Amino acid sequence: MAVNNDTIFNSIHQLETLIFHDDIFNKIESHPLMNLRDQLQKIDGESELRTIDEIKQLISSLNYFEINCVCHFIKQYFSIIPSTVLEALFDTSRLQIYLNMVIYPSICDYYFDLSLTYLISDSTINYLIEEKISPSNIDEYFLVLFSSIGSRATYTKAKVSYSVCISRKNIPTFFQLNHSTERLLRAFITYLNNCFLNNDRQRPSFSSILKWINNITNIYGFIPYFLMTGYPDAILQWMSIEQDHIKDIDSESWACIFGLSYNLARHPMAVEAFNKLKMIDIIKRWKDQYIFESPAVDYDENNKEILITYYLLYAILLEPKQLKKESISNVEKILDYILERTIQAFNSDYLSYGSFNVCEYLNGLAKLVVNDTFLVYIISRENIYELLIEKFILFDTICESTVLNGSICSSLYTIFWSISFLSEYNIKLKSNDKFLLLVKQRINYESNDEHALVIRQAAKGILFNLDCLQMDMSPIEDNGNSNDDNQIKVMISYSHKDDKICRKLVLELQQHFQGDIWVDFIKLSPPYEDDWEEIAKAITECDVILMIVTENYCSSKSCRREVVHADKRHKRMVPIYIGTDYTPEDWFEIRAGSATWVRFRDTKSDEEVIGILLGLINVRDKVKQNDKKLTVSHDSNFQKKSEIETNTINNTQTIEILLPVNANPIAEVRNVQFQSNSSISDIIPTSPIEQ
Repeated sequence: MAVNNDTIFNSIHQLETLIFHDDIFNKIESHPLMNLRDQLQKIDGESELRTIDEIKQLISSLNYFEINCVCHFIKQYFSIIPSTVLEALFDTSRLQIYLNMVIYPSICDYYFDLSLTYLISDSTINYLIEEKISPSNIDEYFLVLFSSIGSRATYTKAKVSYSVCISRKNIPTFFQLNHSTERLLRAFITYLNNCFLNNDRQRPSFSSILKWINNITNIYGFIPYFLMTGYPDAILQWMSIEQDHIKDIDSESWACIFGLSYNLARHPMAVEAFNKLKMIDIIKRWKDQYIFESPAVDYDENNKEILITYYLLYAILLEPKQLKKESISNVEKILDYILERTIQAFNSDYLSYGSFNVCEYLNGLAKLVVNDTFLVYIISRENIYELLIEKFILFDTICESTVLNGSICSSLYTIFWSISFLSEYNIKLKSNDKFLLLVKQRINYESNDEHALVIRQAAKGILFNLDCLQMDMSPIEDNGNSNDDNQIKVMISYSHKDDKICRKLVLELQQHFQGDIWVDFIKLSPPYEDDWEEIAKAITECDVILMIVTENYCSSKSCRREVVHADKRHKRMVPIYIGTDYTPEDWFEIRAGSATWVRFRDTKSDEEVIGILLGLINVRDKVKQNDKKLTVSHDSNFQKKSEIETNTINNTQTIEILLPVNANPIAEVRNVQFQSNSSISDIIPTSPIEQ
């Protein structure tokens, strides 16, 4: 007759009762240990009749029983065992298990499950949430042992295949969020709070628990478990402790805390949570208190590790528009560290160096190079450009083999997209036939790989910037309005983060402009990011491009690409600024610095700026040498004629505003609200910048 699992569980329960009453070795009839042995023998003989899940459930119960037995026996003799001997006993067991996992990586799941069995037990949870605990308590030894085993098992699994850490789709199942594990994660917070806030960090388990959490959160699929159990708030609380106590925490512990913060921040839900808690302000304040940052200082390895993690975290949390404002003065040394470690990681068998895989160094660089100054500094370093080209070609050919290779390839494509905006490297890239061939093959890259979309977008962006993108330039469908050849075509370029502003502008233009308006949310189907050929055709065929120029616009690679494309085709551009203070970035000034612009929220009403904007849309250019004034006239209720003084320029223009054929006079425009009561300035052409 097959043995029922309940029979085995009953025998285990009887044994536990005997153990805790110290009757385990008393001679009794039908000893439960003998019964358990007989039952396991029967299961061994009929193992093919049982499912794997049934056997796993049985093993988990046996593990729990064995752990309790060992704990009980050691606790019995704890008082007479010298602490040095006891510590050596635990360390020997731990190190033997470490070596087993090195030799047999497949056993990591077993050891992780063994450690988790102890960690989620009631006795462990009770120990974690107690406020005052003696460091010499035997429970402390067991907590260090099992948290260290679980941490090393996770670390070894990641080392064997780092794809498990970065995959967004394939979530491992060896750790799952349920009632028991949720209780454990919350108990860890309580325990660490006691250590941090009560200045009680001498416990050996303080470090081992931090490492356990760090290694678990290194796996992307597990991050939501920690977000749901309050870790963002806890981290901010730890980083905000009083300045006097900050120095008391060793650099290894701070490295773990920043590593945990970085791991969580890879998930967009964590970025949102951190930004709500003003994480950037807190880590800046922490750095000012803990690390004296200076280009002249050479940091030790621990502080180096903290600073690298700090800036990788900083790059994730900071919006691209904010990163573009960062000064390079104090970042040069950190960029050097990241580049050095990137090179060392590429040379490693596991593609890792320090706490990070090369994909994480590259992902950080891909975010940092939105700042052109950082980008130029990085690729000007000796042999860095050549290294990036070499690795680009290598990983493009093996991109699909693993999730890790796909991530590396994706970051390299993003970096080269940024590089392709720089004129001095534009020519270099264009002359590299192997590079161009690979990029051209990627523009039609169809794959279920999670990095396929990023690679395809970056490939198109690179080819766009190099003027190598082959496009179908057949006329764009104009929704039946093509019977008027003189109709003016307007294309609107904007950042999707400024969608509300754009939609309000389009609504107003539709009421008062008779020509064709091309904007992605009217002409295309979402998502719009992959319709670059259509956008390029719209730019090529339009008469004028309206650009809603904001911080979001100047920090967007896609918007920058559109400006470059328009400038190369000598398209008439009308920048539209929002607010009195914003000044566009240098790259925009170089491309569109001499264009006539308008500005909302300045000195006049939105009605007037809309009127002037409508006039600029309908303009026909006539260049007259040595003319000192720009004359603007049109039939409208806004103004019959106005003279706007221009800055002194080499070739002053006279622009006559003409309405489209058969157009009605421009009707009076109602007040347009751009997020507040607004005003505009006179339109003043800026001085042209040498291109």
